[in-house]
Amino acid sequence: MRILWVKAGGIVPADTGGRIRSLHILKELARRHSVTIFTY
Repeated sequence: MRILWVKAGGIVPADTGGRIRSLHILKELARRHSVTIFTY
C-alpha cells in the first residue's frame, strides 16, 4: 500500500510528544508499506 503522510511543522527533531508519536507510527508503517512524508 502507498501512504501519504501530511504533517504541519515537521517531525525532526523528535523532541515533543506529538513528533515522537508520529515518528514511531511512521516507522511501523514503513516496515510493510511505501510511505511518503510531506511536511510544511
